[in-house]
Amino acid sequence: MNEGKIVTRYAKAVFSLARDKNILDQVFSDMEQIIASYYNAPEFKMMIEIPVLRPSKKIELFNNIFKNIFHPVSLSFIDMVIKNRREIFLSDMARVFLDIVRKYKGIKTATLITAIVLDEQTRQTIIQTLKNFYKNSEIILKDQVEEKILGGFILNIDDRQFDASIGNSLAKIKQTLKNTSIK
Repeated sequence: MNEGKIVTRYAKAVFSLARDKNILDQVFSDMEQIIASYYNAPEFKMMIEIPVLRPSKKIELFNNIFKNIFHPVSLSFIDMVIKNRREIFLSDMARVFLDIVRKYKGIKTATLITAIVLDEQTRQTIIQTLKNFYKNSEIILKDQVEEKILGGFILNIDDRQFDASIGNSLAKIKQTLKNTSIK
């Protein structure tokens, strides 16, 4: 079976259940925690991916780690994923679930790359501008600092990228100069 279909099927199932039980926010938070644990704790990733560890042991470990943190629906979902031996897809399922919830709630996630750290007023101005552009959608702005862009910004939102960086402008000028010197 196609891995994308597996991931999407499980993510949609937990989304439907969480929506019907009116616990989307709690399960959303749990799925964010799964992704964070997967990428920030190598032991967590190893526990998920180790094939010699029996499913019952993995379920026991998950319950010991998350029983006081996660909503019971999230724990039941993880139990089912492990029992069906799909745990290697768990972080992808969580990521797709987050995407489904954001789309359902009209939340846009934007990444803004700048050469310097933004002050809070500029950050809020950018968020408000994006809210207006996207017809009052909720905007989650993640900012990154990359000095190599020299100045300006790169904004990624949905499938779009707006590159107004000085580094990009200089690269275009350099390419134009190369092309004109050949003729």
